[in-house]
Amino acid sequence: MLSDAEFEIVAREVKQRSGLVMTRELANSATLRLTPLARRENFGTVSELISAARIRPDGALWNAISDMLAQSETRFFRDRALFARIRTEILPAAIARRGSEPVRIWSAACSTGQEPYSFAMIAEELGEQCANPAVEITASDFSERLIEKARTGLYTQFEVQRGLPIRKLIAHFERAGDLWCIADRMR
Repeated sequence: MLSDAEFEIVAREVKQRSGLVMTRELANSATLRLTPLARRENFGTVSELISAARIRPDGALWNAISDMLAQSETRFFRDRALFARIRTEILPAAIARRGSEPVRIWSAACSTGQEPYSFAMIAEELGEQCANPAVEITASDFSERLIEKARTGLYTQFEVQRGLPIRKLIAHFERAGDLWCIADRMR
């Protein structure tokens, strides 16, 4: 477990890099999440990882620590009621108001991309019903690791079965070995 001093340093650095506010109750969880990173970076303990991060001037270890501690809870159509409202009310109204201009959606803290891809599926489905369904989706996250996973569009069976109806899986994904890959047109 992190000492009080180590936890305070980690909490300060993580907040500065990601905005994540860590409370002392997260110390055990932080240690568990950072242990694989410490091993990957060839440190014997999380304490050694933190000590190295403190003296390395490039900040790369702090960025990796922040990335590992970031919450990445995500799934397709995560809040069903909200996504239903987006599909039936919000996005059609925005398309109608914008006329020939595209509707722009920003998915901040997009994690591994399930929410922005959910928007893309809705936009494509609306495209079959609207005269000008131009929608531009921008997805961002401070975690390069999570963004890279989102870019690949590859998801496990567990990830696609959490919230994604089978009809949408068949319509928007292709099998890629043991994974599911979102169709190129969705990216």
